[in-house]
Formats: sequence, structure tokens, C-alpha cells
Amino acid sequence: MLISVISVILDAEVSKLKRLYIESKLFEMAIQAGTVAFIKELKTRKFKEDNVILKFENGTDLSTEFFETHGFNRPILVTNKEGLGMVIPDKKFTVMDVERHVGSMRELDVIDVCRQEDHRMRMREWTEYYVSPTKKKILNVISLEFSNTSLSSLVHAPAIVRDIDWASHVWPTDLPDDSPHKKPLVQKYCLMGVKNSYTDFHVDFGGTSVWYHVLKGEKVFYFVEPNEENFTKYEKWVSSARQSEVFFGDMVKNCYKCSVKPGQTMFIPTGWVHAVFTPVDSLVFGGNFLCTYNTELQLRVYQLERQLKTPDKFLHPCFETINWYAAVYLLDKIKAVHEAGRKPSISVIQSLNSLVAVLKEWSAKGEVRLQSLLV
Repeated sequence: MLISVISVILDAEVSKLKRLYIESKLFEMAIQAGTVAFIKELKTRKFKEDNVILKFENGTDLSTEFFETHGFNRPILVTNKEGLGMVIPDKKFTVMDVERHVGSMRELDVIDVCRQEDHRMRMREWTEYYVSPTKKKILNVISLEFSNTSLSSLVHAPAIVRDIDWASHVWPTDLPDDSPHKKPLVQKYCLMGVKNSYTDFHVDFGGTSVWYHVLKGEKVFYFVEPNEENFTKYEKWVSSARQSEVFFGDMVKNCYKCSVKPGQTMFIPTGWVHAVFTPVDSLVFGGNFLCTYNTELQLRVYQLERQLKTPDKFLHPCFETINWYAAVYLLDKIKAVHEAGRKPSISVIQSLNSLVAVLKEWSAKGEVRLQSLLV
């Protein structure tokens, strides 16, 4: 009797060990984001029709009046850059030209796509890699900000972006040179990706909106709309130890796919969670901006970043500072409109109300921190 009981216990333990072994092997075999197997599977996935994306033939109708009437809460694809008031190099412009303008020794943050890890590389090394016909690794550059280089004069954001970008309007122009508050440089990026590059799901820092023009190649976006249910799932996904093995689009009700081809421009509003796939070697120009139309959601994204303990290097530079300046700017705007005998726009009033609420909170926290230092 005792022998049979021991036998049953041993059999149970052996079964448990077998199950754990199988699970461990499945864990090892799980498809990681960015790998060859992942990209192969991604290309076969089915997605919702991209009817959530607004499409314009050209940029003529994209104006502040349009945003005042319809808001800026859905991605917008403009198929022809005419009417956008945007300045972009011609199609002959290459990665070698990028190097000539930003400098051969400029250090870049380069992403190893298969490992989803960051590395540092000189611009000249990147150019050699990019033009090489054979590549041992899939690398991607998405964070080359070039405002302080000669390339800046060749690229100007669409007129609508320049009209609404806080950095262009609310940031003081008379700050002393030694001021600790430097104007955030996030307005001009050059993105260079080779075939099969992939950037996993993310929300742009500080809830910034994005303009994104494909000069060469193609980009495929996978969009998840910003709402509390999706943010809750996104927070859970980002915090998971197995994040790289789970396609975030599978966790939500709707994930939309949209391709952006050469000559086309994409506008992504605040908070949209998105991933980006590069089917062919590509050269893209774009930029990030904060604006009045999505202030409440911008602040919500910043709160989400804080909850996720996002490292400072991935946050919007001077986010809280620019919101203080924005509040002063909007208040002055409302005063001027009243003095002219007109009514301020709803977007300005809503934006200022959102700012006042959170600035009180930040101010209270600042006082608490100051008192703790003085004790």
C-alpha cells in the first residue's frame, strides 16, 4: 500500500516536471518582437480597415479652422504634400547627404531590431551600414534630431504644425543664455530604417503629436486609439516581463493598419499607441509637437509615463515647464480676445482649464518638496 502511494506521488511529480519543462521550452521558443519569425508573422496578420484614418488628397484643407471644427483626434494621411506649406529635400537626397549636413562624427542612437536594444554609432558608420548590400543585423535610427545642424534649413514642418506647435509660440524668446530652461528640440527628426525594421508599440513622449513625411521607401503603422481601457491594457503590457513576446494589437478590441508611401505625410494626434514596420529601406522626416487641441490627453499621457516610471531620457524635455508657459500664453490670448470684443475659442478655454487643474497639483507637490528640503 505504501509503495503504491509513493508511486502515485512520484508519477505526479514527474508529470509536473515534464509540464514545467515543456512550458520553459515554449517560453524559450516564444516569438520575440523584431525577429525574423516575428516579421514573417506580422506580414500575414489581418487588421481592421483603416477607415479610422482621415485621408486628404492634399494639405489645402488642413488648417486651424479645420481643427477648431473637427478636433485633432484621428490620424490624418495626406497623399500629396501640395498645400501643406512644407519644405522637404527632393527625392535625390540620400543618407550620405544626411551625413554631410549633420557631421560624420555625430553619435546616433541605433536600435538593434531583433534584440530591441539601443546602441551608439557614428554617423559615418551608419552610412556605411545603410548603403552596404549585405547586412548581418537589422538596425534602425528613429531619434536623430537635427535642429542645430545645417540640415535644419532644408526641412520645415507643415504650416499647420508651425501654426499650432507650442514650442514655436509659448516658449519665451528673451531667456538668458545661462537659463536652465532650454527650448526643447523635438521639432525635426530624420528617421532612417532598412528593410524589415520594426519599432514596437509606444506612445510618443509627453503625448506629443507627430508629423511624418516619407521621402523614400514606405512605413506601415499599426494604430490603437487612446482611451482609458486601452491605456490600462498598455500599462499592463509595458509592465509585463514578457512584453516583447506579446503583440499589443492582440490585447485590444481594434488595431488599425495604415501604409504611408513616398511623398505622403502622416499626422498622428496625441496618445495614439502605435507600432511601425519598414518594408523597404526608407528615409523619413518628421517632428513632435504639443498643441492646444489635446491638452487634457497630453497631460494624461504624461501621468501614464510617470506611473510606468519611464526613464528621463525617454520623456519630453522640459514638459512641465512648457505647460507653465502654455498657460500664460493661453491666458494672454483669452484676454486679448476679450479686449477685442470677441469670444475665445472652445479649444483655448478647455486647454487652459486642463492646465490650471494640473498646475495647481504640480505647484502643491513643489511646495511639499521645498518644505522637505528646508526641514
